[in-house]
Amino acid sequence: MKLVPIIRKTVALLIGFSVIYLGVCFAIKAHVGLGAYDALCLTISNVIPSKFFTVGTVAIILNSSFVFGQILLERKNFRPLELMQFFFIFFGGHLLDFFVYTLFADLVVSYYPWRLLLAVVAFAISALGVMIVMESRFVRVPLEGFCTLLAHKFGKKMGSIRQRGDALFFVLVLLLSFIFSDDLTIREGSVVCLLIFGPLLDLFKKPVQRLMRFLKV
Repeated sequence: MKLVPIIRKTVALLIGFSVIYLGVCFAIKAHVGLGAYDALCLTISNVIPSKFFTVGTVAIILNSSFVFGQILLERKNFRPLELMQFFFIFFGGHLLDFFVYTLFADLVVSYYPWRLLLAVVAFAISALGVMIVMESRFVRVPLEGFCTLLAHKFGKKMGSIRQRGDALFFVLVLLLSFIFSDDLTIREGSVVCLLIFGPLLDLFKKPVQRLMRFLKV
């Protein structure tokens, strides 16, 4: 791959991940529940009494583990280019911390209907970011890439593996919240996310594809 396309795809990924984590930040600030994976990251950061285990740090650790999982599954077939996932993982984790603990640290929404609306907007923002990342077609998204490889190895559908992963994340969140008496990060907003996230991806797919073709990404 030539240098210019690599630069374009890298910029697209940086923008995509920035949009994703902006959405995650707003979902956290809404306080009505998160998607399964984000809920797990936030719960772990809440129950570990250390300022170093921020939600972004937990995301970095978990996402990195999924890349190592890809390496174990593919072994010699693992593309060296996929190591760039680590760059985007660290970028995204630190950016999430910046959004949550600095830029929007004082964002508080007390009126419940506005919190629900903020959550819907947050999920829409994240869905847009996910589609930008997917349509960049450069490197894998850590969790989805790991699930895809697992599905290929065991002859399953990727969506089925991803659903099982979400179920595991939900169970872990419930266990950690119960054991450590922490606020539950799976709530009504999690159900809203489950219902609208897929359709939002479909909604953004064609516009993002047209944008990528226009920008020659």
